[in-house]
Amino acid sequence: MGDILYKNDLKQFEISLEEFKKMKLQYNKINYCSYLVDGSVNGIVADPGVGKSRLTLGFINNILSTNKKKTVHIFDLDQGMSTYINRGYDKFKSTFKDRFQLYNMIEMLCIMKVKHSEFIQKLAKIYEVEDLRNEVFIFDSLEGFTENISSNAMVEIMEAMRSLAYRGAIILYLHHTQKSKGTYKGSTTIKSKSDTLFFLENLTDDYSSSIEYFRLYTKGNLGKNRDGDIRELYFSIDKSNLHNLDFPPKEMFNLNLKERLSTETIMGALNKLDSNNDFIKLNESELWKRYYDLAHKNRILDEVYKRVSEIIGEDISKYIMFKLEVTKYNENKLNRYDTTDIIELENGE
Repeated sequence: MGDILYKNDLKQFEISLEEFKKMKLQYNKINYCSYLVDGSVNGIVADPGVGKSRLTLGFINNILSTNKKKTVHIFDLDQGMSTYINRGYDKFKSTFKDRFQLYNMIEMLCIMKVKHSEFIQKLAKIYEVEDLRNEVFIFDSLEGFTENISSNAMVEIMEAMRSLAYRGAIILYLHHTQKSKGTYKGSTTIKSKSDTLFFLENLTDDYSSSIEYFRLYTKGNLGKNRDGDIRELYFSIDKSNLHNLDFPPKEMFNLNLKERLSTETIMGALNKLDSNNDFIKLNESELWKRYYDLAHKNRILDEVYKRVSEIIGEDISKYIMFKLEVTKYNENKLNRYDTTDIIELENGE
């Protein structure tokens, strides 16, 4: 077709009814990065240290695991070598080979003699006629590429991201909040040139626990989402497995710290028993599907744990077996358990 576009050429790009049906099927397969679609510019905003980069690990793993054609390019001006190793970037490289590309930005900027504030524009120029439908570009953080620039320069940077998206790429940038106002740093151009803009909130009560809880949301009119897409998402991250996000029921986030820690205790015990082939390994959402009634509707999980631990001490395996017996004992009476029921079961009655 060349450089000239004729009227008859347009027909081949029309979206047919069959393609709409395929879109609908794909849209119904909701997952946590369903809003990261081809040809989009997406931002995640939070204070430093809240968990933006950790969240991105889960996105990377999902994208590369579910789509064998995708390649992720990470341009990172925030993290260092120790962080890369601690968060298992080497495992990504080992698993996904050339589909995972993390660049040495300091070396790149020095050798290419490019200013940090001009890098994204240069990148867009390199790819200006490329098919980018299988490419994902991650910029961490946007502030690193835009520090001390004018509002006009910010427009150029965001337009450069849009030009990459126009070629089919998924763009994800991480950005910092403006603490005094609770919004994102920089001009309104950031929001206007983005397809989605989400704020990340860490809901963890106790940072010494093995699991952290997060909320990704538009924060009213401060953020942005496409019509029909998600407006908020709750998820958890197990510190021992940073590459996988989990999605417990939303009700999980209504529980207090004590109840959450009880959940972690049971989950850890079930996974420990897995080595003896007594249980399959459960993630948190699977665990909650199994214990939802006991832990949330009845709110007696902690009372059960307290009374059982008084009798069997720290033998968590016995505790889990006891818990299973409680569940099997009489599911029809589950909503009517009280202390008397628990004592009777402890005594074997």
